[in-house]
Amino acid sequence: MQAKSGMMGRMTSPLLLAAELTLVAVCVLMLSISAQRRPVLLALIGFAAALELQVGGVHAATALTLLLVVMTRPAMGVWDRSRIPSAVVATSALLASTVLFGDLVNRPILGVQLMALALTAAVLVLWCDASEVPQLLKGVLTGATLGSAIAMLQNVRLVPATYFLDSTGFARVHSIYREPDFLAVFAAVGVILAFRLVHRRWLQVILIAVNSAALTYTFARAAALALVVSAVVTTGLSLLSRGGVRRRRNGGLVILLACLLFGGMAVDPSLGATMETRFTGALRGADISVQARQRQVAGLAALSDTAPWYGHGLSAGGRVTGFGAYDSGQAANNVASNWLLGWWVDGRWVALPLILTLIAIALATSRTIGGQLLVFALVNSLFSNVLFFPVTWIALAAAVLAAGGDNLVRGELEPIHAVRLDLEGLRDPPDRGLGQPRTLGHRRPRPVRGILRRLLRRGDHDRLHLIDADRGRPLGPGLVQ
Repeated sequence: MQAKSGMMGRMTSPLLLAAELTLVAVCVLMLSISAQRRPVLLALIGFAAALELQVGGVHAATALTLLLVVMTRPAMGVWDRSRIPSAVVATSALLASTVLFGDLVNRPILGVQLMALALTAAVLVLWCDASEVPQLLKGVLTGATLGSAIAMLQNVRLVPATYFLDSTGFARVHSIYREPDFLAVFAAVGVILAFRLVHRRWLQVILIAVNSAALTYTFARAAALALVVSAVVTTGLSLLSRGGVRRRRNGGLVILLACLLFGGMAVDPSLGATMETRFTGALRGADISVQARQRQVAGLAALSDTAPWYGHGLSAGGRVTGFGAYDSGQAANNVASNWLLGWWVDGRWVALPLILTLIAIALATSRTIGGQLLVFALVNSLFSNVLFFPVTWIALAAAVLAAGGDNLVRGELEPIHAVRLDLEGLRDPPDRGLGQPRTLGHRRPRPVRGILRRLLRRGDHDRLHLIDADRGRPLGPGLVQ
């Protein structure tokens, strides 16, 4: 098991307080000077979720989402997007209701937190459209990269830090988060978003390098495994789909990251030794933290056998300690490390609709950016539970919005310049006269139709007149003059 240093909290609290005060100041400043409050609020929601900021015990992302409802209007087609959010809220309400009649409820307020997170995701789906998802996720990327940058500055002693002692005796920094495992979660989220959301190569390299370095120095096995599984699921389903995967030239990026990793091992020899100790210990089962996980799983399974059909009540799974013992008093934890077993203890058959809903959404939308983030969160929560983090529910909202925006052909939201490059890359057939469609001699549909459809779905009527439908290409050098 991991033991926290005695200095924990005393050094971290000023960083958290400074981050919270900074967020409040930025919100007030940006909303007062910006004429476009909607994109600012969406970016701030993602930023607050990535830093796990709370104001008065309430997640800042939830409070900012409420502010979005008050200060802006919903996007068009609200009722068309209401089915999935309604299912998420309804199934969450079923599980949350178990705090009212469960016999082993440890913290009843957890039901309110679950409903607040579900409503946050529902409001984002109803209030936004697919074109606003990148703005929301860029806020998440910014916050995650900031947390990773602070962690790396702590590693080189440029920022004061407290340390988290793991089972191997290695002291790990945790940035502004409660544990290194949570830092690893957001660093991995930063890697996914930088790889799929950022199109400027130099910026992409910097963001991936910072977040990858933070993920490496946390030595978090759960986040690393979840990152690999999410990439495999996304790639596999893309290959099985009609659209296939989007080919990107990332060989140089992979080589650069490999050089950074081996360079770090050369500078810090303990890096490679610690990685080998932690990962080989997990494979052999000799690591004490792995043994503790196994005992906790056995304890949760034993507790679920005593539960009625409606479970012991939400937060009852937190009564099983890290070594599998049962805590009959006021337990320190409220959620189990394994979300599936924990919710089975909490709600049993009542929890099953929400479990199936989350898994179905993750698999159906895994080719989108939000879907991959949701797959990552669910896999990571099998070992380190992050389902009560706002970023998980923001990923769910982004996945539903992207899937509803008819952007599953490429597996991600396509910016305008990507569509333009696809258009310009299709060579004209020989002897094509003016007014003849570009499909002459080609098997694929005319790209201009896809551009027009996306512009219409985004409600961007100002750019429609720039398209020459007969020729199938913009009037000027680019889509936007």
